[in-house]
Amino acid sequence: MKKAALFLAILMVAMAFAGCGAEAESSKVAEIKEAGQLILGTSADYPPYEFHKMIEGKDAIVGFDIMIAEKIAEDLGVELVIKDMVFDGLIAALQGGKIDLIIAGMSATPEREEAVDFSQQYYFEKQTLLIKEEKLDTYTSIASLDGIKIGVQTSSIQEGLAQEMLVTSSLTSLPDIAALVLELKTGKVEGVILVKPVANGYIAQNSELMLSTIDFGEGDGASCAVAEGSDLVEPVNKILTEIIESGELEQFVFEANMMLE
Repeated sequence: MKKAALFLAILMVAMAFAGCGAEAESSKVAEIKEAGQLILGTSADYPPYEFHKMIEGKDAIVGFDIMIAEKIAEDLGVELVIKDMVFDGLIAALQGGKIDLIIAGMSATPEREEAVDFSQQYYFEKQTLLIKEEKLDTYTSIASLDGIKIGVQTSSIQEGLAQEMLVTSSLTSLPDIAALVLELKTGKVEGVILVKPVANGYIAQNSELMLSTIDFGEGDGASCAVAEGSDLVEPVNKILTEIIESGELEQFVFEANMMLE
């Protein structure tokens, strides 16, 4: 009996150590720290959240989402590595382990929540319609958009919003917002649905564009995404809470908008 009890005790200790080892191995935070880098997935066509800008003759990805990612990497004590990709490929890249984190002005929809885990929401903005200035008096209501072509980003909140609210409009879905804005400028679509700061970002770069007076309501808010079950969500939420409560996030948004001028 004593031998059996001793064997059982040894077995339980071994199982406990094995469990600890498995837990350590499954820790995304530990993996990131060991690698010395945090791999961020984003879609850098979404100013002021994330966008390309020439700095000292070199192309750089900047924006307030990038500033948030830099704070998270700093808190973890690792280097930030940015991977720019199409928006509708971000979740697949996260699931496939190609990136550690998504920060791309992404909202936590029920469909996305089935595939990944989300942080707390960190930014809210109104949904707007970007149009040519000359059409300001033409497109003044949802009804005025009847039968016209509207641009939306593929797999975005705006695409779902348009499908729900603009049932009589013709939708053009493209993965890249810059391409949608070009479609607007060349007359292939009459408007592009965007969150307000992104629309203002493109207006800052294109004087012939402006916001319509149509109100599409407030968005669902942006969140960061991590792989299902990842412990990375804890340090991400920690940083988000700190920068929101301190007012640092507002400064990030201000600085990102200044970069557009």
